[in-house]
Amino acid sequence: MPTRPRIDLAGYHHISNPGEDYCLLFDDLRIEEYVYAKDNYMTKVENNELKKLIDLLNIYGNKHRNDNGFLDFDTSEVYNDPEWEKIREQATILYELLEKEEGLEKLKLVEDWYL
Repeated sequence: MPTRPRIDLAGYHHISNPGEDYCLLFDDLRIEEYVYAKDNYMTKVENNELKKLIDLLNIYGNKHRNDNGFLDFDTSEVYNDPEWEKIREQATILYELLEKEEGLEKLKLVEDWYL
């Protein structure tokens, strides 16, 4: 099953798959709560772009659940899926916006993601 390397929030190289990425965002970082927090260090534009990304991820995740309701991805199919490409494009838009506005530094603190 193919995986991809990334650098996690602590700066360590990590290999993950889409299921792990979902768990990180929605369970560990509670991204849906973060985006609606009053003081999340994001501008309105950044926050709206993050909401778009969350919406795309939720739609995609809901289409890939097993009979027990758990996410069930075939990684080789995900990376070749045009819908996943839309998610990647939205993530790139958000990343570039945050990078341009120097918002990434503020978001690196894990404790900031928790309410």
